[in-house]
Amino acid sequence: MSSFIQTFLMGIAGLIFLSWLFSRSSGWDELSQKYKTEQCSPIVFIDNQQGIFKNPDDNRGSTVIRPLNIGVSEEGMYLFLPFPYDVFYPSLLIPWDEIEYKTPHMQDDENKRHTFYIGNPVITRLRLYPKAIEKLEEDYGEPIFSNKLGELS
Repeated sequence: MSSFIQTFLMGIAGLIFLSWLFSRSSGWDELSQKYKTEQCSPIVFIDNQQGIFKNPDDNRGSTVIRPLNIGVSEEGMYLFLPFPYDVFYPSLLIPWDEIEYKTPHMQDDENKRHTFYIGNPVITRLRLYPKAIEKLEEDYGEPIFSNKLGELS
């Protein structure tokens, strides 16, 4: 086997391993066992967002997932990634009653993020920038996050 092909295959294997590792460390793997959906058809969604996932019981670092697509409907919040990431990150539909909003601690306006605890019991913590939430609610036509989860501050 030529050196180029061998290097190429090793690179592909490395990318697959990293995708699997990030899926596990972000909690996505566990989320997909409970919230996986085959029909990813939110009424409104925005793409290419950044989601910061962290196991709430783990003091190690967090996992940043980008490009993350986020959608909303009356049923809940959709999280999905574009191809080819969707191999290790299946589309999720998380019902609103499985999401808890936590008021952020002291944060400056530039780095402010909304924190959502996902799962019952909690599987992961998701942090999103306010602009993403504002855009989703603007496109949806009503403050769906506030209506479903309480006032976002």
